[in-house]
Amino acid sequence: MDSVTQFVLGAALGEATLKPVGGSNRNGGPQRFGLGAFLLGGLMGTLPDLDVLARPWLNGPQALGFHRGVTHSLFFCTLITPFLALLLERLLRDYGLSRRRWLIFVWLGLNTHWMLDSLTTYGTQVFLPFSDHPVSIGSIFIIDPLYTLPLLAGTLWSVWAGRGGRDPRPNGARLALLISTLYLLLTLGSKLVVMDRFVTSLESQGIAYNQIMSVASPFNSVLWFAYADSGEDVWIANSSLFDSKERRIDWQRVPKNADLFEDFGKGPAGKRLLWFSRGFFRLDFVDDKPVLIDLRFGRIKSWLRPIDPTGRDYIFCFGLMPESTKGPYEDFYRVCPEARITDFPFAL
Repeated sequence: MDSVTQFVLGAALGEATLKPVGGSNRNGGPQRFGLGAFLLGGLMGTLPDLDVLARPWLNGPQALGFHRGVTHSLFFCTLITPFLALLLERLLRDYGLSRRRWLIFVWLGLNTHWMLDSLTTYGTQVFLPFSDHPVSIGSIFIIDPLYTLPLLAGTLWSVWAGRGGRDPRPNGARLALLISTLYLLLTLGSKLVVMDRFVTSLESQGIAYNQIMSVASPFNSVLWFAYADSGEDVWIANSSLFDSKERRIDWQRVPKNADLFEDFGKGPAGKRLLWFSRGFFRLDFVDDKPVLIDLRFGRIKSWLRPIDPTGRDYIFCFGLMPESTKGPYEDFYRVCPEARITDFPFAL
């Protein structure tokens, strides 16, 4: 998810775990958390994304594999939890929190980060160092106000309720965490419903495929895109949760052009991009330069146009280096999609 959402999720956990209901520092008792629980939780929730700081020292293939890599793994987050908890316990001993509470706070702050990221499309290497398989459930878009805003509102309610020396009131954050978690479950249910429609449609139209995935469209979990990989082509379609059962789903064929560039998959760049795109890609030329387009993240104009299903406005486009039709390719760079932001249907 986006960094703002990860900060808000961490802040909610900070409010919920670091502030006991009715706790008090009166009569010489331990110091209480005010806004600090919100800020400390937000910091813990965004800590795994510090892997981006390594970007200046990594080339394209290395950076693509490192982001959402080891710092987002269950093993790593669990391993460093006791060390961070002990550090916080010593630095903030005036708050009188038990080590158990610090352990719960740190573990939840770190691990809910990769849990939420795994629900998006990008891919999170949860099982490193034992497996680099990128988990990408694709049940929620990377930015979803219906998830973030209620979570933020409930957390701010908790901060406001405990202002001015009042007793801590974390119930707002806890309620927000419950509501936001239920929403995530609803997105999973929505995905299952539309996925069944996509599979039924492929079978009824006689389209053979090796694998299929569906992803939520921008800012909602109602409209979905599906990508079916047949080996030589990727078939793409959309469907709404509110579509009638009688609506025919129209699939558009996008050739993968897998043999367009000689020895594409032999170099580090080709291998990493094949790993990242999971087969949902197209090889093409942009300005006479070789590129790989990852189809899963959609287009600036959002909708595939029947007149141009292989357009160049896809969001994730990687230029291959060296810039020739013959590999192996050692590196890549991001290519801006050929569309103006004003073409985006949600732009104001």
